[in-house]
Amino acid sequence: AGLVDLEAQTATTVEIGTRGRSANNRVKWDIAYYFAWIDNEMLELAVAPGLNQTVNAGRTIHQGVELGLDVTLLEGIFARSIAAPAPALASAKGAKAVQPVAAPAPQDRLVFRQNYLYNGFRFDGDKEFGDNQLAGVPEHYYRAELVYEHPSGFYLGPNIEWVFSDYPVDFAGTLFADSYATLGFKIGYRTPKGLSIYVDARNLTDEHYAATTGVINRAGAFNQAQFLPGDGRSFFFGVEYKF
Repeated sequence: AGLVDLEAQTATTVEIGTRGRSANNRVKWDIAYYFAWIDNEMLELAVAPGLNQTVNAGRTIHQGVELGLDVTLLEGIFARSIAAPAPALASAKGAKAVQPVAAPAPQDRLVFRQNYLYNGFRFDGDKEFGDNQLAGVPEHYYRAELVYEHPSGFYLGPNIEWVFSDYPVDFAGTLFADSYATLGFKIGYRTPKGLSIYVDARNLTDEHYAATTGVINRAGAFNQAQFLPGDGRSFFFGVEYKF
């Protein structure tokens, strides 16, 4: 009793992307676009207070963009590269002796790192929900940080997490979670080996927002909380030791 016969979920997906860096190594990117035709997608939804059930959707479409972009805005702000030594004078036999060219010392830098996700997940001509957006997944998600990095291992900088637009909690598209943006700040010290520490401050503006939600067919069918709140202003401290 209460069990549902499910069909296997199948999909056909195409994807194209590029990963690389600029000649001067100041810009790095990782970009991918995908499109998937899905049959019998398995969706989990709340059907009664405290009871979830997995069902098959009809045809659905998932398309999206995954973007990572790092841009070095400034280099050599306080710590500049040391020039390689000049060739040595002639040796005793008269041949020119050249000292090995040392690798330039690393510089400090200011880096702007960005990650963006576009989640275009929707029904495809469903008899009840048409082409509605699938519930519970923000369509746009963006995270960025502006970080100062010193060659000694010290780093610090602000960061932002941003959901651009409201997104549905129910497949009928009648109840939505609000868009939000949170601001944070991180400072720390990392080394390839030995002790690394950091302090991470999150949601400094104490934004009230739903970090995630439940998923239901249609809002109003039963009375149950669907919005799961995100953390308020909070601080985290971490220590790591590498051998």
